[in-house]
Amino acid sequence: MLNLKFFILFFYFTLIFCTFSQKNRFITFFQEVDSTYDDNEAIEKLQKFKEINKLNLTEQIIFNDKIIELSINIQKYSLALKYSLDGLKMAEINKIDSLMSYYTMKIGSSYYFLNKKDKAKDYFYKAYIIAKKSYNWTQEAKTLNNLATIYLESSQYQKAEKYLLKSVEIFRQHGQLYQLGLVPYRLLATLYSDIGKYKEAEKIYLETISHAEKNKDTSMLCYSMMYYADLLSKTNQTKKGISIAYKALGIQNIQQNKTTTIVVYNGLSSLLIKDKQFEKASATLIKLELLKREVFNDDLEKKVAETEVKYKTAKIKQQKELAVAKANAEKRKKNNYILFFLSVLLLIFVFFMTFYYKLQVKRKKMELANQKHIIESVVKAQEDEKRRIARDLHDGICQKFAATKLKFSNININETNEKIKFTESLSLLDESTNELRSISHNIMPPALHQSNLVEAIKQLAAHSFSNQISYSFEVFGTPILFSENEQINIYRISQELFANILKHSKATEVAIQIIFSSSSINLLIEDNGVGIGKQISEGIGLNNMKLRAEIINAKLEFSSGVNAGTTSNLVLVKKM
Repeated sequence: MLNLKFFILFFYFTLIFCTFSQKNRFITFFQEVDSTYDDNEAIEKLQKFKEINKLNLTEQIIFNDKIIELSINIQKYSLALKYSLDGLKMAEINKIDSLMSYYTMKIGSSYYFLNKKDKAKDYFYKAYIIAKKSYNWTQEAKTLNNLATIYLESSQYQKAEKYLLKSVEIFRQHGQLYQLGLVPYRLLATLYSDIGKYKEAEKIYLETISHAEKNKDTSMLCYSMMYYADLLSKTNQTKKGISIAYKALGIQNIQQNKTTTIVVYNGLSSLLIKDKQFEKASATLIKLELLKREVFNDDLEKKVAETEVKYKTAKIKQQKELAVAKANAEKRKKNNYILFFLSVLLLIFVFFMTFYYKLQVKRKKMELANQKHIIESVVKAQEDEKRRIARDLHDGICQKFAATKLKFSNININETNEKIKFTESLSLLDESTNELRSISHNIMPPALHQSNLVEAIKQLAAHSFSNQISYSFEVFGTPILFSENEQINIYRISQELFANILKHSKATEVAIQIIFSSSSINLLIEDNGVGIGKQISEGIGLNNMKLRAEIINAKLEFSSGVNAGTTSNLVLVKKM
């Protein structure tokens, strides 16, 4: 009886030990698989392990998931499909609904990667139905997200939005939106960005960035930041987008996730190109290409290394092969010398071409600076001469006319006919005086002497348009003081613009706006005329205006269409 009890105890402990040993061996094996560098080799190990070991249900699930994951990593999607189908069969035999939904979704994913989107969509929908019936809410939400992805890629935005909103709502109801639900939530923002709902997209992106940071999910954080940067670029905030992209790159430089870094480099280069930062974009694209080669050539380099190790001890059996190998080596050596020499020559050539180019650019800049200085001197001389003529007209001839009128006024003529002629002469003298004064003011307005550019342009508009064209004059912001040279050139440009409207536009209405900021002036003139024709666009007046704008470093732009009027926009930023 004692022996029987001892035997039973021995058998029981042996069974426990064997079970524990089998479990421990399975765990140890999977740790070895996880540490295997080559995914192909890892798959071979898994397949051999299954051939010689009987696995329980849990172990079979872990085994299948690992092979499916590795197969997708190395783009062997047919193999992933095979093991997904095996997993579904296993789930159906054991009648486990959650497992059936899971492997049905895996089959859909395999078809998705095989670019069979219709089949993928069917299996995703089946997985969704199974998950919903079995109350597996996480699986239900994930399959809805997968369905939305397919519809989004085919630009079926309404269906994509419908499934994404369902997925997000499920995660929200279970308090997991900002944990498990960030993927569909971020995808919803991408959808809104694609259809132009930028405010809604921005709100979601900022939420996903905040919660990914709290969750320390650097991959989701960087993806969300890059998609948000792209959104900013769409809304003319490219520089802000570039700043966010650089922050994402900084995170990846710490985490060193090469796949995510590739996505960041790719997005950053596009933003830099859009912002015309071509040198930085070029440097980023070079880094992207190098990283792609590093990531996608790792397996190839490892296989080459293994082949060299495998055959490095092999003996050369034939002397002829040895001679050929030596000859090839000498040839390669010679080619390397030639390549090195050509590379040095190329570098020298590039250096001298770069030096020559920089020299030419410097010379061109000096020439342009000299030309600008000459033009400024000529324009200044012209303005000085106009100022002198205006002063001479006002202080000389106008004063003499006024004195003449005074003397004429003191003459007493009694005869009626002579008195009429005398009155007409006085009137003509008044008109001449006023005309001379008008010419004097037009050449050099008194308001400019008092640094009142706004008043000078207002008087010019009244003088130009009051009798012929309906016009409006508005000033926004607090006027700021510009240099005398800048004020004169702005006034002359206004003169030329008003003259062009009178001569060529056939306009009936003109709107004049002067907009001041803390450091700039914006002169905006719009008319409803016939637009700028080719003859006008090539005329001297237009070139003079552009020249004056260039002298004071202002920006002058024209927008015009046939019978659609003309908009002239002059912007000058004050030098600090």
